[in-house]
Amino acid sequence: MMAASRGHIDFVVDFVQEEANLDLQKNDGNSALMLATIDGHTDIAVELVKAGAKLDLQNKNGNSALIIATRGGHSCRGVVVELVKKRANLDLQNKNGDAAAILAVERYFPVILRELVRAGSDLNLQNNEGLTPLMIAVRRGRSDITNILLEGEHINLDIQEKSTGWSALHFSVERGDSATTEALLKAGANPRLKDK
Repeated sequence: MMAASRGHIDFVVDFVQEEANLDLQKNDGNSALMLATIDGHTDIAVELVKAGAKLDLQNKNGNSALIIATRGGHSCRGVVVELVKKRANLDLQNKNGDAAAILAVERYFPVILRELVRAGSDLNLQNNEGLTPLMIAVRRGRSDITNILLEGEHINLDIQEKSTGWSALHFSVERGDSATTEALLKAGANPRLKDK
């Protein structure tokens, strides 16, 4: 694990060739794959994925390698692509209810979000606050992100936030964002949906 977190790819390759257990987890639950990703060693993370490291382990905060890579943003895009290619669970949620797609929206990583949408991420997941990726994008006025999300299959435009009962359309109207409101209505959002 130390070799992965410190960027020593030659040692990691040796461990892989010796068939070392790639899935050991430290006390905090982080595996070598997670540590390489956290510390920005994309080459090592990709090597570990290709070598068969378990993709869906979660640390004590519920973060998987994909969640960690998504948090890392554009510098970790290669890890995200490799994890998606190897069929990591796109929809694991951490203790905050955040899945990779939610984090890509929150942290404004449209390129990563597009990868996740194309791979079939569940865009209807709600975090612990009851917010979907679409609600977050609309609340923050990110029309480019909203448009990426609207390209997703099976997106439910009428999911309601838990405490207020607001949907993405409610948030759009509150912001006075006529272009997003129009896009949501055109995509099929229900204008008669009642809040709480």
